[in-house]
Amino acid sequence: MAIAWPLFAIYGLSHTRPADMTALNIKPGEVAIYAGEGTGGTQCDGNQPCVIIPPQRDYIVFPRVLSDAAVVIVEDKSDGLTVTRYRGYALMLVIVWIICGYGTWYYWIRPFVAARRASKTFP
Repeated sequence: MAIAWPLFAIYGLSHTRPADMTALNIKPGEVAIYAGEGTGGTQCDGNQPCVIIPPQRDYIVFPRVLSDAAVVIVEDKSDGLTVTRYRGYALMLVIVWIICGYGTWYYWIRPFVAARRASKTFP
């Protein structure tokens, strides 16, 4: 996640969905950063009818996120696009990204650099 999420966000910026941008009500000076995607599907439980789970895309709208730390979810439902805001979720996303970045440095990059330095000190 430490490396993949920024690449995913860049992909989302380069391949925007115009319908999502309209549903998000993007104003001039705002940008929707792609944060994730759910493909949807069906959920079947015993003898109950199956429930269709609509596909969804998650966005962080900057600079709007600075005021409410919300992740905005756009779902493809049969009656059109539905937008739901989850306040505070963007903060959790950033915290998880920082923890993953630290873990990547601590467990992968730091040992590699230390081994490389150790190999240079011995002939």
